[in-house]
Amino acid sequence: MIVGLLLVVLVVLVSLLGWRWNQLEVAQTSRAGRRMVKRMRGRSGRRRLHQRAL
Repeated sequence: MIVGLLLVVLVVLVSLLGWRWNQLEVAQTSRAGRRMVKRMRGRSGRRRLHQRAL
């Protein structure tokens, strides 16, 4: 039970931090930012991220 809760919390924190980092990265460099985002975040990342933002 405790391990499951910790995993969920970690996933939420990573997703929030990654979302903000993606915004900063895209703001600095649009082309390189999008490429890095695609590489860093695999299958799960594309589903969570909104395609409109990208």
